[in-house]
Amino acid sequence: MKTYNLYNMISRFYDKAVSSPFLRRVRSQEKDTLSQILKEHILPSDIVLEIGAGTGDYTILLVEISRKITAVEFSSGMMKQLRNKISRTDRICFEKKDARKIKSFDGFDIIVGIGIAEHINLFKVLSVFQGSNARLAVFTIPTKTYSGRCMRLFYNLFGVPCRLYEKKEIYSKLSIYKELDVRIYDINDRKYCKPHTKVVVIKRQPGN
Repeated sequence: MKTYNLYNMISRFYDKAVSSPFLRRVRSQEKDTLSQILKEHILPSDIVLEIGAGTGDYTILLVEISRKITAVEFSSGMMKQLRNKISRTDRICFEKKDARKIKSFDGFDIIVGIGIAEHINLFKVLSVFQGSNARLAVFTIPTKTYSGRCMRLFYNLFGVPCRLYEKKEIYSKLSIYKELDVRIYDINDRKYCKPHTKVVVIKRQPGN
C-alpha cells in the first residue's frame, strides 16, 4: 500500500485513535514539549509553512500564534479532517501537495515538519531550508527506540516504509550546518514508555 492510500484510509478514525488513553499518554509529553518550543520561537508577525499538517494537531496552535500559515498535506482524507477543524480561514492557506516536491521555503519565516521524517529524507528537506531565507525550522525525528520500532511495525503491516534514525546519525548529519544554530531536544521519558522522537530546532545565525 502506498503511504498516500494508508493515510486516506485511516483519516476517518485517526483523531479518535490518537486520543485513546494509551496513545494520549504516550504522545502527551511530545505535544507539551513541541507546543512550548513553538510558542517560544514563533512571533505574531511570522508567516509559517507547516509540512505534513495531518488532521491539524499543531495547525490550530500555529494559526493562533502566527500571522499566517500555509498548511501542506498530501492526503485528501487528512486534509478534509483538517479543514473541518479550522474556523479562522482568513489566516490559513491549505495546499494539497507532496512535501518532497517543495523546492523552496522562500517567503516563509518558520518551517514546521512534525511527523514527516518517517516517510521522507529529512536531510534533503533541511538542505532546502539551508538555501532559503526562512529564519527557523522545527522538526521531529523518529529514533530507534522500542516505541519507534512499534510505529515502524504498524506501517510495515500495510507495506508502507518507515524510516527510523540512529541518534549518532542525527548528530553527525546536523553537525555539518556550521552556519546554523542547531538544537536537539530529548523528550522526557515516561515510566512505562520511552518516546521515540527527538525535536530539532534549527535557527539561522544572524548574517547567514
